[in-house]
Formats: sequence, C-alpha cells, structure tokens
Amino acid sequence: MPGRDRVTKTAGRDPAIDVIRALCIVSMTFAHVAYGSPAYRATHGLLWFDGAMGFVLLSGFVVAIVQRRTLERVDLGAAQAKALRRGRLVYLAHVGICALAFVAASLSVAQSVDYAGVDDFTSWWEPIVAALTLQINPRNASILSLYVILLLLTPLATWALARGRTMLLAVPAAGLFVLGTLLPGLFTLPRVPGIPGLINWATWQTLYFAAFLAGWHWTRIRGALLRPAVWISLLGAAILVGALAQARVRLWPAEGDGFFAMLDALFDDGTLGVGTIALAFTVVAGLYGALSPFAERWPRLAAEVGRVGRRSLDCYIILCILVLVVPAFWQYETRSLAAMVYGAGVLTLMYGWCRVRDARQHRRLSAAASASGHASATI
Repeated sequence: MPGRDRVTKTAGRDPAIDVIRALCIVSMTFAHVAYGSPAYRATHGLLWFDGAMGFVLLSGFVVAIVQRRTLERVDLGAAQAKALRRGRLVYLAHVGICALAFVAASLSVAQSVDYAGVDDFTSWWEPIVAALTLQINPRNASILSLYVILLLLTPLATWALARGRTMLLAVPAAGLFVLGTLLPGLFTLPRVPGIPGLINWATWQTLYFAAFLAGWHWTRIRGALLRPAVWISLLGAAILVGALAQARVRLWPAEGDGFFAMLDALFDDGTLGVGTIALAFTVVAGLYGALSPFAERWPRLAAEVGRVGRRSLDCYIILCILVLVVPAFWQYETRSLAAMVYGAGVLTLMYGWCRVRDARQHRRLSAAASASGHASATI
C-alpha cells in the first residue's frame, strides 16, 4: 500500500495512531471540563472505555516502537536511557502540577475541596516530600504519577524483549495485576497522604505493558488489523459491549450481586478489570483499522488532526494546568453549553501549542541540516 507508506515515512510515524491519540485527548478534555454535557456523552458512549485508557494503551504501544527502533539503530543502553529521560520529564511535570495544585488549593476555596493546600499539612516540608514521592496526585493529573512508574519499569521490559524473553515481561505483569486486584489498597496512588486516589498502578501497568508487547511486534500485527473483516468485527464487538454497558447502567443502575457484581468487576475502570483491558484493545485496534484508509486517502487532514496526538503529553499537561487554574476565577456548570465551548477552546489552545512546537522543531531540524550540508561542502 504505497500511499500509506508515503504518509508514514513523511511523518516519521503512523498517522492513524496519532489520530487515535488525538481522539483520546478530546475524550479526556470533555471529561475534565464538561463532565455530563452532550459533548462528554458523545465522547464516552461506551461507558466502560474512555480516553484515559486509550491514552495509556497507546503510550505503551508507541514507547515500545521507539524503544525497538532505538535498540536496532544504536543499542540497548541507548533505548533504556531514552525511556528514563522521558520518565524524568514526566516526573518534573508531576512535581510542577503538584506545586500548582497546592497553590490553587491554598488560595481558592473552589479548589480546596479537590486538592491538598497549606491547611492540610502540619509542616512546610510535608507536601514537598509527598509530591516528590508520588504521594500527592491531583484528581485530574494522576496519570503523570502512573507514567513515572511505568517509564521506570520500561527499561526492564526492553531488556527482556531484546533478549527474546517475553515471559520475563508477561509473568511479572500478570502477577502485579493479580496482586493489584486482590490488594488494591497497596497499589492505589493516593490523592494526598492517607486518602486513596483513583489509579491502581499495579492493574494499569498491565494495560501499558500488554500494549508495549504489541508495539514491540507491531510489524507482525499491523497487516492483520488492516483487513476490513478484522477491524469491522472488532468495532462490532466494541459496539455490542457498549450496548451491554448502557443496558447495565440504565436498566439496573444499582450495585448488584452475583452476575452483576462479576460484570462490574470485569469492567471496573479504577482497578482495571480484565474486561476493561480487553475492551480497550478492541476499540483501539478497531479504530486503527478503520482510520488507516482515512489517513491514506486524506493524509494532510490526518496530519492536522494527528498533530494533537503527536504531542499528546504536552496537551495532557495543558489540560491539567487549566483544570487547576480556571476554577479559581470562573465557576461554571459542567453540563452547560458554556462548558462545551470552553472545552472546544481548550482543544484549540492545544492545537495552537502543537503548531508552535512543530514549527520550532522544523526550523531546528532545517538549521541542523543546513549546517551539516555546509560542513560537508567545506570539507
């Protein structure tokens, strides 16, 4: 399929993946700033799957592709160092977000309910230590702490797969999943010390490293997903599960026992259930197969939509900052039209930021290429 190959080569990556990551950012944006609105419902129709799950899945997938390429071009040490540098960047972002949350909670009554402020600690050094040790996780920014842990573990996963020892990755990941399911209190990242948050890193790592394994073997998997029979079946299965989720919520909204308790456990979205993980892969794989022809036929449009996906971490940090800062100055009803307009404005800001970053990168690469060409001509 030469058209798609040209698009991929030009962008240096698969545009369909970037489009899916952009859709995940859209979903997360409306969940954070317009919860319950029509825009939120439109981007959360499956109920048991949301943008955060796709965000983490695709992160593991893309990191694996980058790790393998670096390993093949340079060596194992370079690949592991790249993951650790990424982890350091995310860690600094986490600390910065914690500091911003602390200031917001200390100065704004609206934010003091959701985030730890000066009145929640007895000593000045306690919030600093808590933030540095991942013991503070602002409600809408806990994925950053999760990423720090995942990227610290990534060099071990790269080492195992580089030596062809898949079981050295699969067995510990499965073991952590079981422990996290049975003992969620030990692995759930706290919102503040002593108060559990939403993310159980022992179960979420399963989603990340299963995607990591898929990304490592992507050249063998990709062809199958491009077959219409495969991706149509996957999307059909996701729609069927989505209908089941709607029925569960609308017809039997209360917590149940027996079958319903098992169903709720399978599709739990905090301590990720097996069904949730399977659904995440089904949705993302189906979308990839469906969107690849779109990226081939309209490469420029795909590149523009995928611009946000290519810099999804930047966009997530922008979202975290706005969620912390804006409520200090503006209180609004999240179900309202104003909330949806605000969400659209946030996405526009993200897109503008990505354009600026891309333009700066292009100028830097052009300058490096010109300098290289000049040096060669001089020699």
